[in-house]
Amino acid sequence: MALIIRMILVIEMEWIEFIRIREWSPLASLNIDMEIIIEGRYKISDNQYLLSSPCNKDFIDAANGPFVTALVWACSEGAFRRVYLAEIEKDDGNIVSPPDEILPEAGKYTYRKIHEGLVKLNCKGILETASYRIATDGAFLNRSIESEIASYHFRGREYDDEEEPFVITWNLILYR
Repeated sequence: MALIIRMILVIEMEWIEFIRIREWSPLASLNIDMEIIIEGRYKISDNQYLLSSPCNKDFIDAANGPFVTALVWACSEGAFRRVYLAEIEKDDGNIVSPPDEILPEAGKYTYRKIHEGLVKLNCKGILETASYRIATDGAFLNRSIESEIASYHFRGREYDDEEEPFVITWNLILYR
């Protein structure tokens, strides 16, 4: 009896290519290996994730759905789960520098530099927010800088100019 071993190698797509995915693309058309975390949340690689909607751009459940709505970079799956599933306990605290392609200015990835970069780009809708796990225990999840191009999420509860983001959501459909 022959033993067959199948290995799946997850290769991170280059960010310059990843951010070229068009908004409302059907997931099936992407030809990318991905693991479903929960409906609408997919893992591409250790640092790349994708968000989707079952509805198309006209908010109709279409047969060729689900459809891509955002791309996410995260330090780890635990970081992704903290922001998108409110699973604070899964966050491993890992810190990885984000890719330049999703920063307002290459190489500038602190809270202050990201905010300044978004202002220099004249981005619309810049908001500074905080999220909490209200449904169960009110625990702090993250602070965010949100803009038309991306949302930058930070772990620290207190303001820190030098803090680095642990999750970045690249918006495909907002304000475009």
